[in-house]
Amino acid sequence: MKETNTKSLWHCGVCCIALLLVVCIACGMLGTKLILVNQTAEEPVWNNPSKMLLCMTAVVCAFLLTAWKKEGTLSEGKLVTLIFLLVLMARLCYTMEIGLWTNQHDTSWFGKEGQNNGHTGYILYLMEEGHLPDFNVIGRSQFYHPPLHHILCAVWLTVQTKVGIAFEVAAENLQILTLFYSMVTLYASYRILKELGVKGTPLYASLCLLGFHPTFFLLSGSINNDCLSIMFAFLAVWAAIAWWKKPSFGRIVLLALCIGCSMLAKLATGIIAPAVAFLFLHRLVTAKGGHAKGMLVAQFAVFGVICIPLGIGWQVRNFVLFDVPLTYVPKLSAKADQYLGGYSVSQRFFDWKSLSDFAVYPARTGTDGAEYFEHCIPLAALKSALFGEYSVWKAKDTYDVVARVMFWTQLGIVISTVVGAVYGIIRMFAFRARKAFREEFGFHRVLMAFFVIYWFSMLVSYVPFCFEYPHFCSMDFRYIVPTLLTGVVFFSVLYQKLDSWNCRASHWIKGALITLVAVFCVCGTVVYPLYY
Repeated sequence: MKETNTKSLWHCGVCCIALLLVVCIACGMLGTKLILVNQTAEEPVWNNPSKMLLCMTAVVCAFLLTAWKKEGTLSEGKLVTLIFLLVLMARLCYTMEIGLWTNQHDTSWFGKEGQNNGHTGYILYLMEEGHLPDFNVIGRSQFYHPPLHHILCAVWLTVQTKVGIAFEVAAENLQILTLFYSMVTLYASYRILKELGVKGTPLYASLCLLGFHPTFFLLSGSINNDCLSIMFAFLAVWAAIAWWKKPSFGRIVLLALCIGCSMLAKLATGIIAPAVAFLFLHRLVTAKGGHAKGMLVAQFAVFGVICIPLGIGWQVRNFVLFDVPLTYVPKLSAKADQYLGGYSVSQRFFDWKSLSDFAVYPARTGTDGAEYFEHCIPLAALKSALFGEYSVWKAKDTYDVVARVMFWTQLGIVISTVVGAVYGIIRMFAFRARKAFREEFGFHRVLMAFFVIYWFSMLVSYVPFCFEYPHFCSMDFRYIVPTLLTGVVFFSVLYQKLDSWNCRASHWIKGALITLVAVFCVCGTVVYPLYY
């Protein structure tokens, strides 16, 4: 009965989210978003509809949480639903507040002057021409990207304009798609954590970290292809775990579609391949009997038939038709002001002076008096995870203080995830009996290896990329967003180990970790939805 009630509550939560997304679409189509964009951050909360909605949602959630806890009826399903509702309202508030051109990457204005440039030019081309680019994409900014996201945006724009919605409003409504993608990503994260047996405090803390992380605020309002590719990458992780637990043709088809679509949105998400290949190999090696192995090989063949054309079909097409290199990515000029080729390897890793010179924001030439661009890779990753490539929060002293607190709490959380990863790896190799790891952490050590391989693959790909393309923008955290997923898994490993100790020291450490998470989430909400 308890399981049934939990599922029913969860289904109700999903229905609430769907309903609120419909409200979001309606508001956007009525032009409400355009009105909010023209308001300023200085206006009181009570004069701003979206911020008022967020505050009212928080009050209602707090009331329900208190009432359910007092009645003794608070369940996981109810608490998760409240978290999802708060996250949705926070991200909705942010996307309603910002304009289409705020905190974007590689976009230009819609219209004749921007038709040849950026993701917006790509979308507009597909909308107006009705077919894929029939020319060499080299030299047309962002046209080299696989087209899935841009096709969906073009279709969405076309549908809106066909029913009489003004193009300006329809263009603003592109952020409804990315908001939806970001919420599906959070749901996929929840399902992944449940597949790993994470429950209780580490589950709620992990969902809050992912839900209120500044990266996902930025992604929910960013109209480039990042959010869609990340959504499919997270869904691919969920599908991979589900397949490994119970291999079947249906599940491997789902996995192939997720990976293929993620690469059809952005090729770089194919970095999940080594981790998935490890799960494939493990299942093949441990399968008993020729028939079982034969069925697995057949599933692998089906996977390849679906995933390979989806994943690299765009690159092969451009190579065959226009001789575009398969892994083509345009390089900025060495004369660009953000060029970092003059810094040594040691400076790229260990020069942390910008942390003292320019606080927690990315140092940019010409911004806040900086005489150089951020060049230390670890520091740039930490900063851009919170602020992208921007530092607008220095304009207000109050928000500057909050932003600094957010940075240092993030650093504490990152350290805890690294400790959890190291401890998990040690225990993974130390245990001879596979049941021992499962008993301690709730999931099989093979899945721990899967996340370690995925994490390592992203870092091994990211660091050389920063050197091969030595510019400030190449270090942006948006290229390794799935490390947030591996991070919450490692965080859960550490928390569950502390929970098993059941001593005063472990209670203090757990309390400190949850405090860090709570402060970080509050700061993220203040800096993004409430600031704009």
